Amino acid sequence: MKNALIIGFAFITICLLSGCGANNYIPLAESYKNQIISSDFVILQTQKEIMAEVKKSNVSMAMGGGLIGALIDASIEKSRATDAEALIQPIRNHLLNYKFEEEIHQELTQVLKNTSWFNMKSLKLVQGENDKQLEQLLSSTSSEAVGIIKPTYALVLKFSALKVRIELSLYPASQSTKNQENQEEKEIIPLYKTIVEHLYSLPNSMQNQEENAKLWAANQGQQIKLGLGESIKESIKKLNSELQNPSKEKKE
Repeated sequence: MKNALIIGFAFITICLLSGCGANNYIPLAESYKNQIISSDFVILQTQKEIMAEVKKSNVSMAMGGGLIGALIDASIEKSRATDAEALIQPIRNHLLNYKFEEEIHQELTQVLKNTSWFNMKSLKLVQGENDKQLEQLLSSTSSEAVGIIKPTYALVLKFSALKVRIELSLYPASQSTKNQENQEEKEIIPLYKTIVEHLYSLPNSMQNQEENAKLWAANQGQQIKLGLGESIKESIKKLNSELQNPSKEKKE
């Protein structure tokens, strides 16, 4: 059971850092240019504790694919995940009372209120994954759209940096909005989607992952708390900039 959890941990952290190949940007259609979309927003509370990057093994690629290479990769990634779990635990202990999503909520409220192309009716913290929450939210709102905000955070690059990532997707809720987008009943495509990230580098970081973990955890986790605070603020600044020009054609 423990081994299965470790492999799952490795997969989750790789997806967390890479985005698992999803479309990271969908511009708002020009047809909404002169409209104000009434919207309810939720911040998903899906991450209970800080995660660690587990570097993907490339043995299978070097071998040209195949089952043996895949098994070797899984074994290497499992070992890396085990090591990362042990190193990150002291940092997690110092963040037991840190409310990551609540900090996002506090910093983000005014940004959403001041965005001109939608009218934010509410912003709530909710538990659960996107797919499980979306249908319920769309069926229960009286607004024209529902915004799903998913923040994540992880230690990356041998623990030399902290990455905060915020994904925002706005989905049509009213029938008129769905009709305007020509959406099929079973297909739910965002009216708008963007992802922003901020990388906070650990001051005086080392090449050694273990030493970096100690630096993050020192003084009751003072450095990790400072890093989270700065990364949240900087990520939301980036998000605010994105929201000012929602119809731009391409996001690098």
